[in-house]
Amino acid sequence: MEQRKIRGEAISAPVVGRYAVISPGATNPRRMWPIARFAEIGRAVYQRYGLRTIVIGGPADIGCCEALSNAIGESALSMAGKTDSLQILDIIAAAEIFLGNDSGPAHIAGGLGIFTVVISPFPSSCTVDHPNSPTRFRPAGNRVQVLQPVAPVEPCSPMCQHDKAHCILQVSSDQVLASISAEVNANRVSAGEKMRDKSVCGDPTL
Repeated sequence: MEQRKIRGEAISAPVVGRYAVISPGATNPRRMWPIARFAEIGRAVYQRYGLRTIVIGGPADIGCCEALSNAIGESALSMAGKTDSLQILDIIAAAEIFLGNDSGPAHIAGGLGIFTVVISPFPSSCTVDHPNSPTRFRPAGNRVQVLQPVAPVEPCSPMCQHDKAHCILQVSSDQVLASISAEVNANRVSAGEKMRDKSVCGDPTL
């Protein structure tokens, strides 16, 4: 993104001001957290933090992304099917929060250093050497949090085996909001400490 700025290429976000990105799609229905819960988060981050929501996805995700945007309300905009790869990168790179299922955009957000919350159907009780373990394949980055069930719901074992959202339903909206709240509060504390440091140090040129 910085190189594109240097080359003078136009970069602009589709909304004005601060925003979060939500990516509700996934390659498998068992990996998809309910649209109603994503919508709850979208409304909450606007009410609490003034963050608008950009919903992203590919052409196959247009239906669920538009449904999510409509459920959130006027503070949301769906860009599903309207962006190329570079535009997706730009949108994610300028976000304050990324929220999504265990899918490709989450890996982009984590790699860009965006605070990223990934919702996974894979239970933490399963072995870390399992091919789908987020311990092994979670998005890279030190600002990534993976929220997952503690254990699978019967009859699933050792991981979710349903053909629709099942074990992932154990991850609650309250858990996601708590994770976001902790990050926002940590950033406020950090910003306050930096301001105090400047006040104590004064003008270094004097």
